[in-house]
Amino acid sequence: MFSNRPKIQPIRLIKSLCFLLPLSLILTANKATLAADWMYARDAAGDALDTSDGSAFDIFGIGIKDDGNDVWIGINANMSRDGYNMSRVCNGKQCYNISNGNIGWGDLFFDFSGNSQFGTSNDNRQLFGIRFAPGNDSKVGLGVYKNVFGVGVETQNAGYRNFGRYYNTLSAKQKRTANVGDLAWNDTYWGGDPRYTGGRYTYSLNTESVPNVIGSGDRLGDVTLLDSNSLYSAGFGQGLFQGSQLFGFKFSRSLLPSGNFIASLFEECLNDSIALRGHLDTPPPPPKIIQPPVTPPVQPPVTPPVILPPQPPTLPIRDVPEPSGVIGLLIFALLGKKHTLQVKRDL
Repeated sequence: MFSNRPKIQPIRLIKSLCFLLPLSLILTANKATLAADWMYARDAAGDALDTSDGSAFDIFGIGIKDDGNDVWIGINANMSRDGYNMSRVCNGKQCYNISNGNIGWGDLFFDFSGNSQFGTSNDNRQLFGIRFAPGNDSKVGLGVYKNVFGVGVETQNAGYRNFGRYYNTLSAKQKRTANVGDLAWNDTYWGGDPRYTGGRYTYSLNTESVPNVIGSGDRLGDVTLLDSNSLYSAGFGQGLFQGSQLFGFKFSRSLLPSGNFIASLFEECLNDSIALRGHLDTPPPPPKIIQPPVTPPVQPPVTPPVILPPQPPTLPIRDVPEPSGVIGLLIFALLGKKHTLQVKRDL
């Protein structure tokens, strides 16, 4: 019934697209399947309850891969990343306006806390979140966030508030139970008492709505949006899931911690959801940079010093009379002697 063409005019449906759509898997809950370094969670086919063939909002599977540098996410579904453009939904008795003219994907949450309930992690701002759908009702821009507090936007998208209300319709229409990927619809992780299926669940701060988009958080980094070719090139299994759309994104591995996690993804009106139990290994330390040995600079040859023989002591310098003066003194002395001799003769 739906296509990915922009803007579908307001239509009157025999049954509300979201109010009559089931939760998710009709399969037995299981741990994420690991294949070719991808972790997968599988969702059931044909579990939607819209007025066409029951598949417009189907999620079929999700895959997560850690290659040491990036975390890769692949999503297989019948709904594209852009969602469905519509301004109003009617169920035969009542019509509902869509807040931004689009029903699409919520944000992807990672919970590494080990808490027993999703709502506890949300209230304590322990979630990591990734907004990857440009047209959704998230309160933050595209990117990866920590210290996330999620909010529910189901009522703005003509949807059920929580799994209990959702399951009532699924049980009444199909007489079967449902899973949310690797978790059951009434797993205690989703909160509340599993005996209650009429909306008595609390998911965050005593509210009924399942948080499905990021309300606030601290931005860590960017996401790179990916098409099916990029995902297949990265090893996403071909033929694993039968949805008509495959898309995804990746981001730096350094933006998430290590350890066990539950990743959960809900559509904005909670018409389908999927969760994956997985593990991220501690990234190996960066390789050490081996510096080449330092070559000492070439020194010029050293010329040995020239050792001179010792110098004789220097005698004190005395004034030497001029030669003419010496001659004069000699003549004077001779004349004096001659005169003396002459005197003696005369006597």
